Amino acid sequence: SGALVNNTLQDGKPYVLTANHCTPATNNIFMFNYQSPSCSTNIDGPTTQTISGCTIRANDGPSDFFLVELSSIPPANYNVFYAGWSNDTIAPTKGTGIHFPAGDVKKISHDIDPLVESTYYTSPGLNHWRVNDWNSGTTEGGSSGSPLFDQNHRIVGQLHGGDAACSNDAFDLYGKFAYSWQTDPTPSKQLKFWLDPTNSGVTVLNGYDPNGSNFTTDAVLLDISGIETFVCGDSIFPKITIRNHGTTNLIALDIFYEIDGTGFTQINWAGNLPSYAIDEIVVPSLYVASGAHIFKSYCSNPNGTTDNNLLNDSSTVNFNSNAQPIFATLNLITDDYGGETSWLVRDFFGNIVLQGGGYSSINGGETISENLCLYDSCFTFVLKDAYGDGYCCSFGSGQFQLLNNWGDTIAENYTFNGDSLTFPFCLGTSSNINELSESSFSIYPNPSTGKFNIDFSEFSSQKTIHIYDGIGKLIYYSANTSGKNVQIDLGNTPKGLYFISIISERGNVVKKVLIN
Repeated sequence: SGALVNNTLQDGKPYVLTANHCTPATNNIFMFNYQSPSCSTNIDGPTTQTISGCTIRANDGPSDFFLVELSSIPPANYNVFYAGWSNDTIAPTKGTGIHFPAGDVKKISHDIDPLVESTYYTSPGLNHWRVNDWNSGTTEGGSSGSPLFDQNHRIVGQLHGGDAACSNDAFDLYGKFAYSWQTDPTPSKQLKFWLDPTNSGVTVLNGYDPNGSNFTTDAVLLDISGIETFVCGDSIFPKITIRNHGTTNLIALDIFYEIDGTGFTQINWAGNLPSYAIDEIVVPSLYVASGAHIFKSYCSNPNGTTDNNLLNDSSTVNFNSNAQPIFATLNLITDDYGGETSWLVRDFFGNIVLQGGGYSSINGGETISENLCLYDSCFTFVLKDAYGDGYCCSFGSGQFQLLNNWGDTIAENYTFNGDSLTFPFCLGTSSNINELSESSFSIYPNPSTGKFNIDFSEFSSQKTIHIYDGIGKLIYYSANTSGKNVQIDLGNTPKGLYFISIISERGNVVKKVLIN
């Protein structure tokens, strides 16, 4: 994968940025607009919009960049856009990757968390940006060389590698655009010589549309940021990004926002944005109660007149808030391949409420401590290893402890050597497991051949059932189970002792069952 990039002359010179390890050749064929016509269906795009051949301009190994110049300028009907860039060393507040995973049509991945300065695995030098885990989407082989955009829609790196895949929540590593800029003074080993031919010294450059705008006034509400999918606390701090897509400078704009249909508040913005420039407006903090919410915003009256294009004037963010958080603490030590390690927390109904992982793959492992923003209820913690060998014992000795809000250990493991471990736990008043007595349910027949009944004599409300083998591996899971009698069929499960955990809104309890 790769991207057309702008230069300070903004003359449409067709530079393409990709990865050094992709080893582009002068006879490569470059394909544009290979994308599905909609997100709801994954339909192959056109394969006829191509340019053959290029000239190699610069490349270097530490940040894994490769810059080529195409043999011709893309035709107007390709409708290309030359991406802007930033060589700033300050960590972006979020990242977006656009790529072609495994040769598939274009995909877009989002990370709403700040990027982290990083080495490339154990190689020296902080010359990469690390995406700890994608909030939506992921990357695969074939995504290499694809651009990573910051919160201002400018390229800050290209994909070098990482452990992210469809099967995990692991990390990705992007060679820093800032490192590639001028770390090496040789023109053939830097970007600056080619992308700043005017020697302007700029640190950021917006994108360039060679086909220009068809509108005199066209203000775009480009993005709403500052609101996470799951908000911890009772306040949000939205930021609204606007862009001038008109041919005249944008000097005034009305911006409106609301939450949950309570009525719009107006901001009278004033500035001086040339074409394609952007600006970020900070919205005053807003109180939110626990639950689901919708934040909406739109803009109007650019320069005191009617917007010539009304299709790009609004945006919406859906999110959930936890106004009364209870924190648990996860202490985790990985093995040498921390990129394989991930975790998630499911709520009582089986929904994923938190997840993390994709840590550094370094000798000796990585030590992590994370505060988990949860609430008064019962949950399930799941620890995963993408390779299936856990964190013990051939490549280091990992461990984890999960502490409740009082600092008590509620789950721990030092010998994980499989693909997953599962631990139920409760927080707050829900942690009082004595409310659900062992007499609340019975198992029959016990012992059994693997087919047995669970009879809930005291209650029929919803509950979650976990069944573990003798080493703590989850072999059965059922959420939102109701009724007073549940039939379980474990099929050809090996003989042995198993543990049944029941979690309900009243608490949890564990019983044993013998299969012979």
